[in-house]
Amino acid sequence: MKKEIKVLITGGSGLLGANLLMDWRNRFSLYAVQQKQRLPFDFCRQALFDLSNKEKTFEFMEKIKPDVVVHTAALTNVDYCEGHPDAAFKSNVVATENVAGAAEFAGAKMIYISTDSVFNGWQGNYTEQSKTNPLTVYAKTKLKGETVAMEKSTNCAVVRTVIVGWNMQNKQSLSEWIYNGLKEGNKLPLFRDIYFTPILANNLGRALAELAVNDFNGTINIAGTQRLSKLEFGEMMADVFGFSKRHIVPSSVKDVNFAAERPLDPSLNVGKAKKILETTLLDARGLMEEKRMLLESGFVDRLKGKSKGRKARQKVRLKKHVQGGKVTVVIPALNEEKSIAAVVRSAKKHVDKVIIVDDGSTDATAKKAREAGAIVISSGKNRGYERSIEAGFNKAVEEECDIVVIMDGDGQHLAEDIPKFVEIISGGKADVVVGKRPEMQRFSEKLFGIYFGRIGISDPLCGFKAYRAGVFGKKGYSDSANSVATEPIIACAMKGRKIAQVPIGIREREGNSRFGPWLKTNLRFIATLGRIVLKYGFKKPRSARQ
Repeated sequence: MKKEIKVLITGGSGLLGANLLMDWRNRFSLYAVQQKQRLPFDFCRQALFDLSNKEKTFEFMEKIKPDVVVHTAALTNVDYCEGHPDAAFKSNVVATENVAGAAEFAGAKMIYISTDSVFNGWQGNYTEQSKTNPLTVYAKTKLKGETVAMEKSTNCAVVRTVIVGWNMQNKQSLSEWIYNGLKEGNKLPLFRDIYFTPILANNLGRALAELAVNDFNGTINIAGTQRLSKLEFGEMMADVFGFSKRHIVPSSVKDVNFAAERPLDPSLNVGKAKKILETTLLDARGLMEEKRMLLESGFVDRLKGKSKGRKARQKVRLKKHVQGGKVTVVIPALNEEKSIAAVVRSAKKHVDKVIIVDDGSTDATAKKAREAGAIVISSGKNRGYERSIEAGFNKAVEEECDIVVIMDGDGQHLAEDIPKFVEIISGGKADVVVGKRPEMQRFSEKLFGIYFGRIGISDPLCGFKAYRAGVFGKKGYSDSANSVATEPIIACAMKGRKIAQVPIGIREREGNSRFGPWLKTNLRFIATLGRIVLKYGFKKPRSARQ
């Protein structure tokens, strides 16, 4: 039996700590330490004490014997730290030294969360080898924390990052301050001359989950892939959340008298992380879209401990769906023997049944899929992508599932993204959910995005989708336009079904695309879009008129 990994998260009530606990609740055996605030979660064991107390820190660590310690706890108010250097040193250096030492004593891996502020911001695009030169008390104590963490722990990863997201506590991070200001119509002065590479706490969490189980030691930058100003960040948030920009006021940091100096461009280069990690690091728009999804799916309410009544029952139903075989994954496959077994095994961690539709493969795709535990449908000949999905969908309905998730068999899609789709449908937020890749390579894909943008879907050709099983009624799933599985989306929208989009991660595929060479694929997709436009025209769908 595989050993359950014990993870201790310090600062469990903080922005990153609370989101890690929520996102990892079905992945690891969780423990949390906070100084004062007890968490509204029943899925982790927690303790309240000051980590600067060495005796208590070692005693607790020895008692629980974690495999991994993620040290997120810190005093992060930059201006407060500037006026209270002793408090900053106690929280950011002494506590870190205690945690790292106790982790070493317990035989645990130490992951220390640092900051982009260890750089002075004069250069930007800093790598792990760039010279550090912190400007503030906060940054200096965090850099000293890096040093003591590496000195005290022989199995330590130092993560430099800059986090945005949703807080568990009733306080506002930058992105929450901007969101609330946009929502309430408040004046928002945003700096045009401070640049950063923000990452959503949940995206960072997926990367940290990898570090928790791999053998990486040393320093690594894990941040967003896009450098932008605070002003550009706010304007993009307005676009994604549908708010007016009229209350955003371009401003300069030079006009504000902060107690602590702000680095102008501490942007991080994430080239090393891209090579080491499978997790897709999002650009700013991907960050915003996932942030919006977390709000609309009810995640933020649960994070804040507000999921009562109907929302609590939805959570119970979601758990039942995932664990009780009510969600089925359908995977069309053509000569995917190199990747299919791993894809099936990964998907089975999140659902009960996996259906592989073998579309006339000439290799061992079907055999490897069965051995991995999938239900296999073999057509005997190549019937095409659309017919494969239709056969798999109808088989899933026969199996009395509630939600059908469709994903590719080439290993590009990450199975850990499945719960995102399921949660949105189970929560009643949508009948159809479409994945959005970090980027689209083909020109024809961008044309599809323009046409489908009127129903809020920018990447309809993404092969990662989910449907509420009853959405098509007695007629069942159908793609009469041979639309590469895009017609069902527009058909549902025309009938007034709720459509949603969710950002997903992508890894490099095994082998070539089933759709063939670049030029041939573009021509096929453009012709397909033409058929859809002729059939559905430009009439505004009912779902977009709600």
